[in-house]
Amino acid sequence: LCSNATAGVFTLAHTLAPEESSVGFEPDLAFSNGAGLGATLHYGRGITDELNINAKVGGGDGPRRFRVGGGTSFDFFPDLESQPGFGLGGQAMYWSLRNGSRVEFTANPYLHKRFHIRGTEIEPFAALPFGPGFGNGKSVLLTTFVMGAMIEGSSKLRYVGELGIAVQNTETYISGGISFYP
Repeated sequence: LCSNATAGVFTLAHTLAPEESSVGFEPDLAFSNGAGLGATLHYGRGITDELNINAKVGGGDGPRRFRVGGGTSFDFFPDLESQPGFGLGGQAMYWSLRNGSRVEFTANPYLHKRFHIRGTEIEPFAALPFGPGFGNGKSVLLTTFVMGAMIEGSSKLRYVGELGIAVQNTETYISGGISFYP
């Protein structure tokens, strides 16, 4: 039974100011457990300077049909000039799959650091989403190693690229996307 092939991170590591929003689109390609293309729409909202909430909905081909979920992220140690940021995200997802369905609850510890290169902000990140998945009468532990970067296109636009490497009961994937900050 395949699991979270789409980005478990995307813009999770980029904290939003209170009342700030983001809307994103993320196509992905899964390489393992039945390769397939997918796409996810993301919505994020800043609650405090360190706390965000998010929702996502998407679909795909291959073994993954439909997904919907949401979560939160909290930056315990904000990204400052003298230190990288460290945070923890939590996510609940429902997956409709070719051979059944699955519900996943993952914790997403992440590191991120903003750099300015020739006036452009680049924010690489790494994360290790893990947690239980329940489906078809089974429960499994899910683990993925994720690395990627966000690149500022303008004050209202960011590009995101991400590679997820299957560690345990997940899929290896590559994704890219765009996030708009109205």
